[in-house]
Amino acid sequence: MDLVFRSFPRLSEGDVELLAADAGENFDGILVAPGNATRIEPVLRKILRKQVAVVCVASDAPQSGRLASVTVDAHASGAIAAELFSRTTFGSGNLAIITGDLKTHDHAEKLRGFSTNLALLAPRLNLLPALESHEQPREAYRQAKKLLSCKPYPLGIYISTANSRPVLRALDELNLCGEVQVIATDIFAELVPYIESGKILATLYQRPFRQGRTACEILLRYLVDGVTPEQTMRLAPHIVLRSNLALFSSYSETPATS
Repeated sequence: MDLVFRSFPRLSEGDVELLAADAGENFDGILVAPGNATRIEPVLRKILRKQVAVVCVASDAPQSGRLASVTVDAHASGAIAAELFSRTTFGSGNLAIITGDLKTHDHAEKLRGFSTNLALLAPRLNLLPALESHEQPREAYRQAKKLLSCKPYPLGIYISTANSRPVLRALDELNLCGEVQVIATDIFAELVPYIESGKILATLYQRPFRQGRTACEILLRYLVDGVTPEQTMRLAPHIVLRSNLALFSSYSETPATS
């Protein structure tokens, strides 16, 4: 069995074009990290009509008819972030969420889980309109600087994708690290000192390696043994704090995902 790898710059950029170009190839199965579900689903349906098995990983295209999807539980990730803020942020004020693209299923579900649980657990905390960086570091930095230049600045920021470096740089430049509570996503080397020093409260690890391995295993079992998988598999996110950071040290070099 031959493997062909395709890559695109970021979610919602280049994925549709790559899939459209591959629609005429004789693939038995495709693993894809879908971005904008509305744009990608028609292309996936075209591929599926050729009896190609499609498994989504990292995010989902639920209306495409794909064989299965493997993701972190995005709704639970957002809800966990909201509960952590509700228990560690005192008084009333604003919270902000910086995400990637709300047309991406994973990002939209995190916002939904965050806003719903925040309203339930901490109605004293007001959620500002979500900021979409489209996974562009410069845009995340610009939005963070603009957000933090307003007074009063938010009590906390939930960075719901792995694009946290520029946001933390903006906080550092304004000497607000530790004063503005931060919950990030995933774990990588640059994030570790912020957790160790207490400059950010926590990060929610999405287990990207486990997602990819599970999606590959599902597709292979289907193609080789004809085993039909569950349509949706959601992995539990891991809460990484300073107290348990050492347990995740081996993952600190893992490439970030959505």
